[in-house]
Amino acid sequence: VLSWMVQCSVFQAFNVPTRSMEPNLLVGDSVIVNKLAYGFYFPEGVSPFIVRSGPKRGEVVAFIAGKETKIRRTFSFEEYLIKRVVAIPGDVVEVRNGVTYVNGSAVIERNRQRQLPVVNREPERLDTEQYFMLGDNSELSEDSRFFGAVSRAAIIGKVLMVYWSRENVEAKYKLRLNRIGKML
Repeated sequence: VLSWMVQCSVFQAFNVPTRSMEPNLLVGDSVIVNKLAYGFYFPEGVSPFIVRSGPKRGEVVAFIAGKETKIRRTFSFEEYLIKRVVAIPGDVVEVRNGVTYVNGSAVIERNRQRQLPVVNREPERLDTEQYFMLGDNSELSEDSRFFGAVSRAAIIGKVLMVYWSRENVEAKYKLRLNRIGKML
């Protein structure tokens, strides 16, 4: 019962199923997410006594894809995604010829392997509750370039560390000890 209470309110474990966050997170990594990293979330106007904070640029977060109306067309309702925050409320985001710009500056993409179609998005100022997310391996990542900004209500928490990592080699699992304990 105590384990369930901690998972529901403080920490939650997630598995990384895709290459979208390589090289920082690999397929087979299991991560711990701090659900209290940004305080308790209440929609704007619900309680003036609750201090709310949101993710900062560069942080890796987990969020529920199905909370977003635009994402529902792409993902099943309870799919969880892990991405990096590249733009926060008030930022202006634009995607031209596959390159993401935040406040007029190009976002440096960590791993370019042209796989997904080139995307363009008109300049858009993020609302007070919106965040723009990219995968570190952006050419293999379906992220905000495709489904738009993510609301604060969809964000579960901040990814803290890799607590377990295994690689599937020829249908056998190989433990990656060097990744266990990696902080993000």
